Amino acid sequence: MINGFEKEYGIVPMNFFESLASISGSQLKVIMYIAKHTIKNGQCKPVKLTIEEIQKGKFENGKRIDSGTGLSTGIISKSLKNAIKDGFLCATSIMRTNCGKRNTTH
Repeated sequence: MINGFEKEYGIVPMNFFESLASISGSQLKVIMYIAKHTIKNGQCKPVKLTIEEIQKGKFENGKRIDSGTGLSTGIISKSLKNAIKDGFLCATSIMRTNCGKRNTTH
């Protein structure tokens, strides 16, 4: 529950609000979660997030710092693909050679 707004905030482009009618609620949730971790103090920096972190919360210093989106992994994957296709997000895939899993930076 939100009891007020924090002093820390980021700026959202106005054309983003004009696009709200064309995206799903889950896609918006994923975009806003990623934005939370990439836009800080007016600066935008890439962030590495796993599907699990988007779902359950980001890890920092060995513990979760938030509760994530609560969406299923399938819905998160679909929302990420659509957000990238629609130009809301960009991603860089990084292959790990030790276990074959892929990490994606959004």
